[in-house]
Amino acid sequence: MDEIDKRILTSLLGDGRSTLRQISKNLGISPQSLQYRLNKFQANNIIKKICPLC
Repeated sequence: MDEIDKRILTSLLGDGRSTLRQISKNLGISPQSLQYRLNKFQANNIIKKICPLC
């Protein structure tokens, strides 16, 4: 896990309602790169489930 991965996770924890485009813009990476990394997180069980919290 590199620094960008940590920043992605921090961003998701801070505001899970942000769009991929907003997150990628804030981090200075392409939306495609962000999507690739999110898929990698799910494949490695770093992110197990995406769901709304009540």
